[in-house]
Amino acid sequence: MLDIIILICQFEYVRLCKTIYDTLLIINMATLRKRRNKWYARIRTWDGQREKEKLIPLRTESKADAWIRLAEVNKYENDIKNGMDFSFPWLNENCNTKFIQYTVTKAIQDYLCFLQRNGRRKSTINRASSCMSNFMKFSGKNFPVTKISNNEIENYKTYLSKKLSDTGVNINLIRLRAFINWIIDYSDHDITIPKITMLKIPQKSISYLCEKDMAELMKLDWLDPHYKMVFRFYWETGCRLREPFNGELNGKWLIVNPSESKTGIQREIELTSDQMSLVEQLQSRLRSSTALPRTFTTKYSRVFKKACATVGKPDLYFHNLRDTFAVLRYLQVRDIYQVSKELGHTTVKVTEKYAQFRLSRLESDFPTYASGYCGTNNGDSMFRDTHFRDTSINSKVFVDEESS
Repeated sequence: MLDIIILICQFEYVRLCKTIYDTLLIINMATLRKRRNKWYARIRTWDGQREKEKLIPLRTESKADAWIRLAEVNKYENDIKNGMDFSFPWLNENCNTKFIQYTVTKAIQDYLCFLQRNGRRKSTINRASSCMSNFMKFSGKNFPVTKISNNEIENYKTYLSKKLSDTGVNINLIRLRAFINWIIDYSDHDITIPKITMLKIPQKSISYLCEKDMAELMKLDWLDPHYKMVFRFYWETGCRLREPFNGELNGKWLIVNPSESKTGIQREIELTSDQMSLVEQLQSRLRSSTALPRTFTTKYSRVFKKACATVGKPDLYFHNLRDTFAVLRYLQVRDIYQVSKELGHTTVKVTEKYAQFRLSRLESDFPTYASGYCGTNNGDSMFRDTHFRDTSINSKVFVDEESS
């Protein structure tokens, strides 16, 4: 009797071991999965936090053929789990199994498609494409993404430093870091996370046009009255260069849709009647122009740059008109939160740079506006007929010269 019991126990033990072995085999090896009448080999991996799944098409509707092809996939299961890619006989013209690398070129294509599928703006995708193109030029089109290392990153920084400013280098590094994070989070390829250290750049002080500078611009004989009105419009409203061209007029408001806004949120800018007329004129000129929108709007930036050089301010750029609006508005209302809201910033931290100046300095640079401060946060325009305005320019200037 005892012998029979021992025999039964041994049998059950063997069966239990076989069950455990079969279970482990199923977990560790690729399994079949059917989707839309097609069979796939499913390989599951665990990265320590979550399970990842990779499907390899078997290109057959026959389960018998699928089992045969699954056996071929299982030969390379460990390599596939380690991030290697294979092209199997039913997936290539050579009818043999070969190792294929996930190159920078293919990874960048997949990354840009991912951004597009997930609703990123066209401008964001274009910037990412430009930065990734720089990395591909450095590494080579067939460089495997699995070989992106700390040493490669440092060499890439040296490469960029010969072509770009420190700020430009950091912009490219930020895009590269986002690209690498995407590979880690969304692709089936395991890579060692390289450390990307940004260049340390001293914080640059905000540049703006003081009251004297603005007055000098308005006195330039060669500067067309249309450009004078345009420049005045930008420092009165704090608009970005392309917002008046891309925005929509709704009553006395210029509405900049989220798709056209830098921050991705809708912006509403209150306008005077003269400013509304100017926006209509700018949009009309753009529609009737044969130039590309970017080329057309950039012309205003070039003219402004030339005008600033004429009055002895060659380091100023068109965006400094928006900076001027910000410091002037802060001088008037003394409320950085209100200035942040009017500029359309997503956080007041971005706006705090405009409060870095001593108020006494701003009062010295803008005496007319400083004398008008009454300690109230009203929304009235801070710009009135002051001595920097060209009073010979009136609302008639808004009539398009080309229509006369």
